[in-house]
Amino acid sequence: MEDPVLRSFSRAYEVATMPQDATRPDVRRHRLQGIGRFDSPGVLGLVSEFPGWSYPELVDPDADSDGLEPAHASLVALVRKPRMVVEYLVTRQRPPYVRGVFVADDSVDEALRQTEPKLHDAWRTSPSGDVSEEHAALAKAILDRIRANANNFSRDLRPKPKPAGQVRLPEFDRIMRALLGGSGTGERAPRPAPRPFKIMPGGRLESAPSGLIRLTGTASVEFSEHHQPSRADGDEVEVTLRYRFVEDDRSGDRVEMAVNAPPGFVADGNDTFRGRLRAGEVARFEYLSDEYSADWTGSLRVNAELRQGSDLPSAR
Repeated sequence: MEDPVLRSFSRAYEVATMPQDATRPDVRRHRLQGIGRFDSPGVLGLVSEFPGWSYPELVDPDADSDGLEPAHASLVALVRKPRMVVEYLVTRQRPPYVRGVFVADDSVDEALRQTEPKLHDAWRTSPSGDVSEEHAALAKAILDRIRANANNFSRDLRPKPKPAGQVRLPEFDRIMRALLGGSGTGERAPRPAPRPFKIMPGGRLESAPSGLIRLTGTASVEFSEHHQPSRADGDEVEVTLRYRFVEDDRSGDRVEMAVNAPPGFVADGNDTFRGRLRAGEVARFEYLSDEYSADWTGSLRVNAELRQGSDLPSAR
């Protein structure tokens, strides 16, 4: 308890093993739900410190020559009997940082031990010659839930932003007044042209058999009442469907999707499909994303554009 680095892990161990310590806002305790035939995988205790290491000032990462300071990362010690620390798991590398201890239940001790290499310094999540599929799936589910709970705790620690009505940006207000009031010459800005498309992205999250989640749904694209195709067989359009993470650590990362395009549309690369669309016709694109952890948040973006012969804007 006298060591400034280990003190936080000692506190987290107490939170995990003594529920009465988990009543303060700077701590969190989670008993993991059952996984397969394992009803009680273990308990996770999490702690933070304010002011302190959860909100560190800018520190040179190379300043620590001995490499023992667990700075600039959220860490969870993975523990199984007899109080053996298997690994310090990095769960997040953005502040505020948290420390935690996961104490594996006796019922999963032998299964987790079977996933460890000879050095007993990790829980392997991929089946191999000496790691069964059941034990690998158990280790993966436990680690995924540890990361999710630790990351949620870190996000909850962030200071809440001010209500929009209390935030004033004078220079932005001045620019917007100029834009909305005209060009500055007394003339009002021209109204934008009506959008030629109506788009319904659709979509819902569902649980995958692996315990992860995925996005599935149907996006529909049709011409709005403001646009009439220039040809009887319709105008040529491009439809793009992209699903990306919006979470801090993975913001912008693309999630692969399988897309079933409607008749007449062909893949044109870069998540884009090309085809002709008639007036009153609805093009429906069925999609299913790859599986990913529920810890991450994604955003689906559906875009439609006229390919030729028009200066009308796209719709999104």
